Amino acid sequence: MQFKLLSTIAEINPRLPEGNYEDDLMVSFIPMANLEAEIGIINLSLEKKYSQVRKGYTSFIDGDVIFAKITPCMENGKSGLVQKLKNGIGFGSTEFHVIRPSQQVLGKYLFYYVVQRSFRNEARKFMTGSAGQLRVPANYLKNILIPLPPLPEQQRIVARIEELFSELDNGIQNLKTAQAQLKTYRQAVLKAAFEGKLSEEWRKNNATDKSNSDLKQKVITYHQTRASRKKNHDLDVSFEESYSRNIPVSWIEIKLKYLSNGVEYGTSDKSEKSGKVPVLRMGNIQNFRFDYSNLVYSNNDTEIKKYQLHKNDVLFNRTNSPELVGKTAIYKLDKPAIFAGYLIRINQIESLINADYLNYFLNSIKAKNYANEVKTDGVNQSNINGNKLINYVIPYCSLEEQNIIVAELETRLSISDKIEATINQSLQQAESLRQSILKQAFEGNLI
Repeated sequence: MQFKLLSTIAEINPRLPEGNYEDDLMVSFIPMANLEAEIGIINLSLEKKYSQVRKGYTSFIDGDVIFAKITPCMENGKSGLVQKLKNGIGFGSTEFHVIRPSQQVLGKYLFYYVVQRSFRNEARKFMTGSAGQLRVPANYLKNILIPLPPLPEQQRIVARIEELFSELDNGIQNLKTAQAQLKTYRQAVLKAAFEGKLSEEWRKNNATDKSNSDLKQKVITYHQTRASRKKNHDLDVSFEESYSRNIPVSWIEIKLKYLSNGVEYGTSDKSEKSGKVPVLRMGNIQNFRFDYSNLVYSNNDTEIKKYQLHKNDVLFNRTNSPELVGKTAIYKLDKPAIFAGYLIRINQIESLINADYLNYFLNSIKAKNYANEVKTDGVNQSNINGNKLINYVIPYCSLEEQNIIVAELETRLSISDKIEATINQSLQQAESLRQSILKQAFEGNLI
């Protein structure tokens, strides 16, 4: 197989073909976010007038390959073959390189070549610029050698790649469907838990009083005792009329402020790549738990002392995208850590509420529905402040029953976690297989 410089078989960053383009001509517009990494799917839903995009954007035409040049989009595999553009013309991010194939090479062949992870890893070595703004220079693309078989063989290679990818994508879709089903299952289990269904058998065998008067009195007694110790404490306990009517008669519904001693916002101090203690951020919250990878750190002794985490601290994500705001996790480690400003620590009263019970509730669909009612929406972000948080209404039962519910939840959710771990491993293997197929294709071993 012969090798040729890419610049001899394709134009790099060419201009639009000469033509009389009217200002009101509608064209496709592709921001970086509309290009799906590694698989090259392009969202063509956006259209703009030619007059709006002819300056300050990258132009391309049907059949071009667009290749993200900036970090981390390049390393993530943001590239694709543009087809079915509005009037055959498109504009997009200035962070795209455009590769326009000549008659010697198929556009799909070029796309599959540059989307290889090995190609991206090599390109990364030649990036220029400052940290966070590194880019692949156009000259790198112009001077790379690529294997170039005759067109009929290119067609056979592309056809074989797409045949194998089709089978692989079917398997990946099945795995992603299973992932979605697990998410639905988790919420169904949480819903059942906070309607008293997981502890129904326990109540039949252990509950001696069907009323909730003792439960109410326990909360009232706690606050009366606290009030006698703190003369400025004026929190009068009130109970909610059951807004859901889906809880056992022995339960009550009560606002979080009566089950906690307030909330605290996290540190706003700038974090560092290394330091004395880790700083947990909103990105560390995954599936009701903390993920301790991708950590940042603090060396500020004052901040470390003020925001020190303790085992069973429940942390609420107050600012995030609309679908993720309000996610919650519980800190389970004994080693030092602090929490960042987009998180709120809930100082739950241990004698009234189990920390795990609170954590699971705040991740339930009932809590999510309340979050959607009270969140304040901004540009791409939503916020739930501490005052709104302490007014969450919680289905509340005895500590003993809370413990039973937590045990039931953890049994069921641990099984789903194991299944999801297997799915994630399979998805990683599928991506490795995708890259193996491309590697074999361009080494001449696929057909």
